[in-house]
Amino acid sequence: MQPNYSQEPAIEAALTDLVRLAQYIRGSFAAPQETLQVLASELLKRLLTFSHAQRGAWILCAPGSVQTSYQADAFQTMAPIAAFSRFQPQEVQQLLKLRSREEEFESLPLETPTLLWHRTIQLPLQSQQQDASSQSYIQWEGFFFLEWGSDGRDLLLKTQALLPYLADIIDALLLDMLLIRRMHDLEELAYQRSEQKIEFLKAELLATVSHELRGPLASIQGYATTLLRHDQQITRQERHEFLVAINQAGKRLERIVGQLLEISQLETQIHPFSPDAVNLIYVIQESILNVQQALEQESKMRKKELQPIVYRFPRPEKGDEFVVDGDRRLLCDIFEHVLENAARYSPGGGTVEIGMQHVGLESFPSLAERSGHRRVIVVPAMPPEETAWVEICVKDEGMGIAPEHMERIFDRFYRVDTRMTREVDGLGLGLAICKHVVALHRGGLWVESGQGQGSTFHILLPQWRGSRG
Repeated sequence: MQPNYSQEPAIEAALTDLVRLAQYIRGSFAAPQETLQVLASELLKRLLTFSHAQRGAWILCAPGSVQTSYQADAFQTMAPIAAFSRFQPQEVQQLLKLRSREEEFESLPLETPTLLWHRTIQLPLQSQQQDASSQSYIQWEGFFFLEWGSDGRDLLLKTQALLPYLADIIDALLLDMLLIRRMHDLEELAYQRSEQKIEFLKAELLATVSHELRGPLASIQGYATTLLRHDQQITRQERHEFLVAINQAGKRLERIVGQLLEISQLETQIHPFSPDAVNLIYVIQESILNVQQALEQESKMRKKELQPIVYRFPRPEKGDEFVVDGDRRLLCDIFEHVLENAARYSPGGGTVEIGMQHVGLESFPSLAERSGHRRVIVVPAMPPEETAWVEICVKDEGMGIAPEHMERIFDRFYRVDTRMTREVDGLGLGLAICKHVVALHRGGLWVESGQGQGSTFHILLPQWRGSRG
């Protein structure tokens, strides 16, 4: 239907105004939910101006909810988008009951001229796999109510004749509002799911921490109770063994609390960081010694076979000492975590090898060609500006990592659930701490692994480039 603009300039003016409103609405998709009500009111205001009606209202009803919208307690839920000017929601509910037929226009049987304009809006269902020819839709129903004074019969008839010219732009506006509402609903759903995930993580944290604390606390309580109750009956040697066990349990508690504090400081970016020139040869030697001592103490308590650690890297030439720019204490943490994991998850009698080499920036794109095993690169997402690097590799002969676990091994509290991992104590924070520490050094961290083929962890650190001046 093409209007005669020379005879009805109001149509052209209304169309121009509604197009501007449509442009504004399409620029408001990121606006707060409250903006939707403002837009609904703006649309009603323009219709009242166009029709010269004294009062009006419009509502969008969810699919199949027109009948239930008659109920006072269900109206807001079933008509989530609505606008009212000198109308009350209860009056609109009563007007809906006066509908006598399913037609686009209906003059309601009231003392004052009142027009009902019915619109049907097809809201497309979200689907990434459907093409346009097979697109499915949800049908929403829109109802516009316009009321004039007792002498407004002619205005009602004129408005009824002109509104079809505005139908397309009005339908587009209603569809845009529905899309804005859908976007906000999806954001709310995502927020609720994130809240549920946070609650799940809290529960997981409490379960993990309580489980790890229970062991050393039980040891301390058990041995201390025995010493208190049977002090006269136990021998000096037994007393010494009990005190050693209590001391080791206390150290384990200290380590658990220390890891929790460390991951918290790293994630909130308040962890102390003092970079300087660090010779990795000495750091790795110290880390190996610390891990060996920890495993020896554990083997004495549990009578567990020691996992030998062998590290191999080129003899440093003069002036080539694998010096990196880093925090010595944090780097020790990285290597101790990686070396301990390698030793614990390797079978008795296996070997853990450590290698180091100088590499350049070209090492980043060549990672994909190094191994047929599946890889995960954690940090950085893009190569930093440094061009000289030291790469450290820690290779074990363990059970390897299944593909379904590769994406999460650097997540906090995540542990691969196998028979061997259940036998190994730990919070599952070691690799998460490594990830944050490497990121703090602007370095790289990735793993190459195949189930039953062992794992190789790669750590990339920026080479020391001289005084910071």
